[in-house]
Amino acid sequence: MNTAVKDTIEKTKWFAHSIDKVWNAITETDQVSQWLVPTDFRAEVGANYTLKNPEDNCDMVTGKVLEANPYKLVYSWINETSKDVKTTITWNLVQENDGTTLTMVHSGISKYSNDDTPKMIESYSGGWQRCFDNLGGILS
Repeated sequence: MNTAVKDTIEKTKWFAHSIDKVWNAITETDQVSQWLVPTDFRAEVGANYTLKNPEDNCDMVTGKVLEANPYKLVYSWINETSKDVKTTITWNLVQENDGTTLTMVHSGISKYSNDDTPKMIESYSGGWQRCFDNLGGILS
């Protein structure tokens, strides 16, 4: 494990929407396909999923839902070009200030090789920012 570089990406954003509306946006297949990429994602523990946008050059991602409790969602994330590296995505939702604070943590990125870790941090950071922007758009 590479401990000399950053291992996690954390994004937090407050949305002026109910916690249930935000929860549905990150757990319902049709909504996830709108803000992330086309997917067969199901927020059920043990469910496998695939993410792949045929319109871009991004790698396919696969994974499994590890936890799906009200307002906390955890799943593994495996990039097809590095199948031996499993990272984890954790979503937490908190209802506050007449809206919902959504926090996403992508952890385990230092499991990539020393050469790949900084590139993956940069790539995932930009990708997650786009996802949060897209999510805001579908919630409005």
